Amino acid sequence: MAIVTTVRGTVASSSNSTSYTTSAFTPTAGEMLTAFFEFNEPTGVVSVTDTLGGSWTQKIALDRTGGTGFCYCYVRNSAVSATSMTVSFRDSVGALGCNGMVFSQTGTDGVGSATVVQVKSANNSGTSAPAVTFDSTTVTTNATLGAVFCNDNPAGATPPTNWTEGSDIG
Repeated sequence: MAIVTTVRGTVASSSNSTSYTTSAFTPTAGEMLTAFFEFNEPTGVVSVTDTLGGSWTQKIALDRTGGTGFCYCYVRNSAVSATSMTVSFRDSVGALGCNGMVFSQTGTDGVGSATVVQVKSANNSGTSAPAVTFDSTTVTTNATLGAVFCNDNPAGATPPTNWTEGSDIG
């Protein structure tokens, strides 16, 4: 079965808030969900929730700017039903903005955080496209996802060689 990855919900806000909610979307039953987002000046405990009551596991937190901007990746721990939903990115004290996307994957070898085999990051790559090398060969029965956060508006980062850009928020 082919692996299909789809952008499902997005949020882009420069408001000071404790919660940032994506646009509503209806996934296909059984899909795995992965969220990438960044907070501008987060100060509290970070979490992810959704309107279907799913639990989420953090896979990476990366300080991209020396304390003022943090990037996160969370994975939903169970498959979803074909029900309209939103995902909220939360900071218990508040952040000064959030950009984020939720991706769905179908055709993967399972769902949930246990299917995430490798996580790599490249921090502060300046104006060049980031380059990451996994420690071992990727698993071809799972999707390989990446996120690039930059301070450009409109977003101007170029995808690394052999990667396809799914969406821009900027």
